[in-house]
Amino acid sequence: MSTIFGVDLGTTYTKCARVRPLDGEVEIYAVDHAPGRPDDHLHTLRSAVSLTLDRRGDRIAHVGRGAMAASEAWSDGAPPMRYVEESKLWIGEGLADHDPDAPPWIFDGHGWEYSAEDIGALVLKKMRKVVEARGTVMGEVVITHPQAFNDPRRKATAQAAQLAELVVVDTLTEPNAAALAFLGADPAPGKYMVFDLGGGTLDVTVAEIAADRFTVLGNAGTKRGGRDFDRAIFAWLVDRYREAWPNFEDRFLDDRNTRRWYQIAEDAKVELNDPAVPDKRIQVVCKSRKYDGMKSTHFLTRAEFLDRTQELVDDCLRCADEALRWSGVTWEGLTSIVCVGGSSRLVHVREALAARSGRPLRTDLDPDVAVVQGAALHAHRLATRRASVSLVSSAGIPVPIEVPTESSAGRVGRAVIGNALPNGLGIKAWSASRREWVVANLLAKGTPLPCRVSVADKFVTNQDDVETLDVELWEGERPELKRCNRVGTATLRGIPAGKAGPVVVTVEADVNLERRLIVEAFGKRTEAIIEYDPLMVMSEDELTRRREFLRLVEVV
Repeated sequence: MSTIFGVDLGTTYTKCARVRPLDGEVEIYAVDHAPGRPDDHLHTLRSAVSLTLDRRGDRIAHVGRGAMAASEAWSDGAPPMRYVEESKLWIGEGLADHDPDAPPWIFDGHGWEYSAEDIGALVLKKMRKVVEARGTVMGEVVITHPQAFNDPRRKATAQAAQLAELVVVDTLTEPNAAALAFLGADPAPGKYMVFDLGGGTLDVTVAEIAADRFTVLGNAGTKRGGRDFDRAIFAWLVDRYREAWPNFEDRFLDDRNTRRWYQIAEDAKVELNDPAVPDKRIQVVCKSRKYDGMKSTHFLTRAEFLDRTQELVDDCLRCADEALRWSGVTWEGLTSIVCVGGSSRLVHVREALAARSGRPLRTDLDPDVAVVQGAALHAHRLATRRASVSLVSSAGIPVPIEVPTESSAGRVGRAVIGNALPNGLGIKAWSASRREWVVANLLAKGTPLPCRVSVADKFVTNQDDVETLDVELWEGERPELKRCNRVGTATLRGIPAGKAGPVVVTVEADVNLERRLIVEAFGKRTEAIIEYDPLMVMSEDELTRRREFLRLVEVV
């Protein structure tokens, strides 16, 4: 049986895991090491890239903690360098020229405009390189993504893996992956909330576990994460430094100074997370031509840290409330709350969650790797099912795949898993009452999967003898177009010639258990055919072009 790996491409850290075939337990790969300490193996790869050139002028990409070290060691006269991190925040978002921190990240040294998918691919290439150095071929993967990702962003995440020359067997939401990891720990039957607060996003899933059945009841997600807590401290640092040096301007904070200050902010967050630490002495230095070495020392109290991040905590609670609303479960109806994601370690977040819910918090899963554990378990489940179909004896009898029944993989493998639609699905239609284009709902968020819906509606052609009709598919919960995302277009061809006016079209949407969407549309004439074009971030030609370029970049 071939191995399918689980991959968690994170905002701040990336992880990789597989299920060991002998005992059915999850193995988390060591994929990075502390700078200057090659024997200090770590299970998390920093999702950071430093782009540069070697002495021969060849393209180089330092990835992981080594990228941070390379950027810090850079000096005038060395080959040009550009540092990029948190690229996941931009995956599938396209270009945003109004934001200087957004892609494309232009690096003249490589003669290339890097997209968020390119940077994600370089991180995955480094991970694959480390894994395969241990003698294991890494080809097929299940890759996770935040709950809040819409359909194009989910596909863009898969395309980042394809750029790294990995075969994506399936994608999985991060909270659902964490829930599978929890299922592997053999919990008691009940209704559970999985609260996944990572570096860049918060994802919440409510699921029911009963005997060997695991059912997703509802979910919610938001762009809030641990880095937002860092930003709150960073903003405080900038304010305090400006008080000490009134002529200071934000533009004096170049990339390296900004990164250093963010690291100071992150370290302060970790220290002040301890209730026994009343305050933190922080010294910041702006090393620029105008403010070379000018220091500023301040004390950030834990009370002020909590006050400055209270709005973030409130946002987290609102997201949890939304997940409950979509699932139809109350706080009192929960058995417990499973906390995962590195930022779920924040004590004041846990205290607020416990106070709001009145339910016990489960913190026995390793929050840093719970998502990748679940991805590996799902990957093994898929590999086992595929092998049970393809593996036969010489007599043509299927050969069962033996997995220890009391292992994590055994428990997840025998479970019946029920998923739910993470976002509503609708079609673009003209509202006569509102006199504007709206999204007419086909399937509501939280609809149990698999599901199928068929709707007949009138579409109006505005010209005579129109031969094609486009039906746009949109994802979202609100009727306003600006609150939804287009996921594809169904084109009906072969419409009979005639005057402009209404055409009755039946739209059928079929979503399977893995959330893959199949769309069909039918006109009154049998010669009319449908072509569904899902919205992709990159075309196949663009995917090939970028893949070939990335082969020219040496990942170290």
